Amino acid sequence: MTDSRTGSNDFQFIIMNKFSVLLASALLTCGCVSSIYETDTTGQKEEPAVSSLPVFKAGFEDMSTKTYVDGNNHLHWTSDDRLTIFHANTSNVQYRFCGNTGDNSGSFDPVDGSYPDGETIGANYAVFPYSSTTSINRDGVIILTLPSKESYGENSFGVNANTMVAVTENTSDFFLPFKNVCGYIVFKLYGIGTIASITLSGNEGEKLAGKATVAAAYGEAPSTVLDESNCTDTILLDCGEGITIGDSTETATTFWFVVPQVTFSKGFSILVTDTNGATANFKTLKERVITRNSLTRMAALSVDFSTTPPAFNSNGIDALDESDFEW
Repeated sequence: MTDSRTGSNDFQFIIMNKFSVLLASALLTCGCVSSIYETDTTGQKEEPAVSSLPVFKAGFEDMSTKTYVDGNNHLHWTSDDRLTIFHANTSNVQYRFCGNTGDNSGSFDPVDGSYPDGETIGANYAVFPYSSTTSINRDGVIILTLPSKESYGENSFGVNANTMVAVTENTSDFFLPFKNVCGYIVFKLYGIGTIASITLSGNEGEKLAGKATVAAAYGEAPSTVLDESNCTDTILLDCGEGITIGDSTETATTFWFVVPQVTFSKGFSILVTDTNGATANFKTLKERVITRNSLTRMAALSVDFSTTPPAFNSNGIDALDESDFEW
């Protein structure tokens, strides 16, 4: 599918949310209006407060990842997803997705009907996910925070883990062409155990999360620079109450990390922790380059947490032949 406004093939899917993955081919319409319903104490909806802010629609660039993803690695929205939008000025306005989880298209409506007052900018900018601390300067440079803690998502990255930005052609353009800020690493684990968390780190202390500036312009790929003084060198993938891994390579469980563009000059490590606190540390010593909007899949690695200490190959990643990796 191409962009219905421009005919460009940069975007094959219109709007998504947390990102599960279905191949979508039709533009769905969300039944939202540019107003906010207030609910009184009896649970009845009052008359909507009319907003002078526009309703936005959005699209994703063509790539094999997801917001909430499926086997085809296509993006979808999640119910009540939130965006930061800078509509013609530098004021941060919260917008809400009006559709349902799994929709690949729909509308975003302002959460507050009041019109913001900020310094004028020459386009509309948007950031997913919403954060009250996200800001923008008059030159269109976005300041945001890349999360150091991500939540596990089944066959996908977790809710709000995937940072995206969009810039319109001008202030009268209300279609948001979202582009991914980061790249993705997918690990597969199998064996015996229930995983509580996985920590990713570069062997040379590369910065992976925290305060970042994103330079974005209409029709161009965003460029991200991390503020080294306000960043961490790890990303923790939180698996909640625990994820029980598959028992074979065919049933291996996938774990997604959203990672900024980075060169792991001497490789990286993943520290796997089970629900009893036992750990297994997998490490590669080879240079690995993670680029924006790209997906890096690793071959399945085995671990057995039923033994004390856990049974695994500490150099399991490099012990594999290069052909075993899915790059």
